[in-house]
Amino acid sequence: MFVMMAQAFVDSLRDNVNRAIAQKLRQGEWVSTARYLHVTSGNTRDRGKGGIIVDPDRGPLIKKIFETYATGSHTLPEMLKKTKEWGLRNSRGNQDYLCHSHIYSIITNPFYYGVMRVLKTKKEYPHIYPPIISKELFDACQAVRLGWNKKPFKYGGKEYII
Repeated sequence: MFVMMAQAFVDSLRDNVNRAIAQKLRQGEWVSTARYLHVTSGNTRDRGKGGIIVDPDRGPLIKKIFETYATGSHTLPEMLKKTKEWGLRNSRGNQDYLCHSHIYSIITNPFYYGVMRVLKTKKEYPHIYPPIISKELFDACQAVRLGWNKKPFKYGGKEYII
């Protein structure tokens, strides 16, 4: 009897949590930790609107990553070197620099232009936080990123000499 009541309680609790998360997503609120250029302000009483703000130190550098990469003259390893020159560190502060996967996830994340992607469901929702870049700049970065796959190999276009 007690086992059945406990299972019913757990089931209803799970349903309530899933319903609350879905409601927050519909309202445009982020339900996870802050992204790379955003920090949590600690003010979570304003219905989530004050919960995530743009980091004044890293925000402009993230925008600079998009602007530099959109030119098409830099690869991801070159962008990694540039971020080290700029002094951009990971979300843990001064411990480590970014790595290739951080740069890739920043460039492919639509959160920075105003759309949040939920990885579990693969759905996208508009969010209420201020965007850092425009949709056009994001699309330009995606075109550059996908264009790198079409580059020929170093010797791919040359004839084979016997």
